[in-house]
Amino acid sequence: MNYKEGEERLKEAVLWVEGKGREKQIRRHRESGRLLVRERLAFLLDEGSWLEYGKFAHSSEPGYGERSPMDAIVTGIGRINGREVVIVGEDRTVMGGTHGVINFRKVERIIDVAFQNNFPIISLSEGGGGRVPDLLGVGLCHMFGLSKQKMFYGLGNRTKRPLFICAVFGPSYGDPAIRAAMADITIMVRDSAVALSGPPLVEAATGGVVGDLELGGPEVHKETGIVDIIADTEDEALQKIKEILHILRPGEASSDSPDRPVPELQGIVPEDHRQGYDMGDFIRVICDHGEWMELKPCYGAGVLTALGRMGGRRVAFMASQPKNMGGVIDARALRKMSDFATFAGKEGIPLIVLQDVPGLLIGKFAEREGLLRELVSYISTLVGLDNLVLQTLVIRKAYGVAYFFMGIAATGSQCVAAWPAAEIGFLAPEAGAAILLKNTGSDGKADLIRKTAAEFSDRASVWHAAGEDYIDAVILPAETRSHLCRALGYI
Repeated sequence: MNYKEGEERLKEAVLWVEGKGREKQIRRHRESGRLLVRERLAFLLDEGSWLEYGKFAHSSEPGYGERSPMDAIVTGIGRINGREVVIVGEDRTVMGGTHGVINFRKVERIIDVAFQNNFPIISLSEGGGGRVPDLLGVGLCHMFGLSKQKMFYGLGNRTKRPLFICAVFGPSYGDPAIRAAMADITIMVRDSAVALSGPPLVEAATGGVVGDLELGGPEVHKETGIVDIIADTEDEALQKIKEILHILRPGEASSDSPDRPVPELQGIVPEDHRQGYDMGDFIRVICDHGEWMELKPCYGAGVLTALGRMGGRRVAFMASQPKNMGGVIDARALRKMSDFATFAGKEGIPLIVLQDVPGLLIGKFAEREGLLRELVSYISTLVGLDNLVLQTLVIRKAYGVAYFFMGIAATGSQCVAAWPAAEIGFLAPEAGAAILLKNTGSDGKADLIRKTAAEFSDRASVWHAAGEDYIDAVILPAETRSHLCRALGYI
């Protein structure tokens, strides 16, 4: 083949990749209201920054090469607001976005590049899972080979992999679903779905008929904890990827002074310890220009996890959420805390713990949900996070072992501070008084409980803990932002 013939071959190959021969599939995809994978890339990437890998790959299965441009997946390197990223995205117009041996090899290759350079990995998931006939019989062995796979052993190593974000745009099964479950942050569009196997295979294997959303839609994964953010549209999902990378950008000089007082916090937090409020309002006030983003708001909702900026730097928040059952911690909240602490430690993001916690959820339901198992798992997580920078603030209360497990000096917090009216104790004073006086006669019992609760409340005052040097600092509410920025070295 001479140069001219090579150039003609390249032109034909480019047209083949861009859609020649699959006009019907492209039209059907557009009619479904979804963007093409290359349109998603154009939305995300800085113009002219895309370097594609494996553009002219195709299925190795005899007779399927011409039908499988790119082997149904786009992989490469680009820049989002100047930051290098690796992107993996199924092309649903090619054999339903299914994957075979070559597809898997392309993903392995680009993940290897991401690890070598610590580039964030962005997965744009929308695919039909394993492809028949590519993976039938020995085809499955061809895909997995004999060496450890980067797809599983690389991305599965949550403590060493680069930042990993997955956005799900449509039905996603097999590998794209596994990536969604593995990711540090997973975004799902409302009409998307994630499951190990799709409805046709479920029906063939079990005889049951199920739809995509019923099988693995966002409402399902609010319960499993897989989804962090639910987007109404594809544009919103793509914009969320940009916002996450923006929040996690390198440190910079902030135009919002780290010393800025925040007197409005006293208007957000009620004096009555039993009255709820939205911790999101608290975090918004202390962040630079209110720049923050909540993750997994519907899962383990007694704890709020979020990313934000303070003093020009990125920070992570793990906080009580008093508007949800007073901020009580259940098994799901512990699992959420464990995953989030691992993420913060791996990314080197300082973790700010905001405690306003009434305790751990107790009772039959809590135990059947696996509270003890998740408690032990969370301990194991903390043990392995020696490099985690942890700062703690007790706002109104911290009762029981929840005080310990949310993060104090004994769990590695570098500075434990409290507001001056905060309480720390084994039980809420009212509960302690009720237990102590449960066998008391009814005459005057209510008054006696109130009096005893008041005594217990005095004994729980943070000033006793501060007096014995178990609290590093007692601060005014208005000093919250400046204290945290100073404790993190941002002032």
